[in-house]
Amino acid sequence: MPSASPLSSFKLWVFDLDGTLIDSRYDLVTAVNATLDNLGLSPLPEATIVSYIGDGAEDLIRRSLESAGMPTPVICGLFSETMAWFLDYYGEHCLDRTVPYPGALELLDTVAARGHGMAVLTNKPEKPALKILAHLGILERFSHVIPGDGPLGKKPDPTGMAYILKAVNTLPHESVLVGDSLQDLQTARNAGVSFIAFLGGLGDSEAIAAATPDVEVTHLSEITALLEPTATRP
Repeated sequence: MPSASPLSSFKLWVFDLDGTLIDSRYDLVTAVNATLDNLGLSPLPEATIVSYIGDGAEDLIRRSLESAGMPTPVICGLFSETMAWFLDYYGEHCLDRTVPYPGALELLDTVAARGHGMAVLTNKPEKPALKILAHLGILERFSHVIPGDGPLGKKPDPTGMAYILKAVNTLPHESVLVGDSLQDLQTARNAGVSFIAFLGGLGDSEAIAAATPDVEVTHLSEITALLEPTATRP
């Protein structure tokens, strides 16, 4: 008879959003450059903006403004207004080109079929996060969606993860975080949960691999395959 996969022992699966479940790079890049254009600044290369994704919208805009050459005092003076403009624009365009990563929906199907709990822990603001998840038809799959602009802090602060664990009455060693960034890995370490690194996302794959995650994959279908029972040798 086939033996159970080691990953099947996890009762709770927590997923990062941008760069893990969804490829949102194009809509984020467009929204950042539209914000810069609105301020009379030149656009930034896609790779530069993508490298700033992961620490939340405020960090993304602040670093983009700095790279575009805006002086720090001006950034401080215009920051609230600029953030509001960015969030309005992105809220209207966050579904233009954003799609699930290949294998993401199948992975969620597999985890759900095995009766494991699922949640989302993201540094993305709540409004676009919920809008995207609802549009993709997967919002109701998650018991909790913890955003980056709520009261629980941002990754790598483990408060959001601890909140989820307590809410679903699950211990850290029974849980796993799937993410694409060093912020995700550090969050898992800080919370005492296992970590699966998705090296095909938006994060620095070499840096994540060098940080020795518990499992690393380049395609989400590899996690699905690892969840399947393994055949025993005769």
